[in-house]
Amino acid sequence: MGLIVNRDIQIIGKNKNVIIDGENLRNIFTLKAGSKLSLINITIQNSLNSAIYTQRDIKTGLTKILLIDSKFYNNNGKHSGGIIYIEDNGEKSINNFVFEN
Repeated sequence: MGLIVNRDIQIIGKNKNVIIDGENLRNIFTLKAGSKLSLINITIQNSLNSAIYTQRDIKTGLTKILLIDSKFYNNNGKHSGGIIYIEDNGEKSINNFVFEN
């Protein structure tokens, strides 16, 4: 398993060459309920399941995802998702992105 996000996190690439490689991990990011993940100018690649997996918990709130100028390559949806698996109806904003493979 990759990074557990249980609060607001923002990752900004200074240029278009910033890559987060999942190295075939099950989930690169797992968002706990009530958290927010913002990825700007980032490439996410090689997740075995969902690159971003959100968890639902009515008591602690919905997850939020913001993707801007980001790319997703070679992410596998073997068990759920592929790029993003959304378990709740939280806020999702995706602008200027590329999904490939």
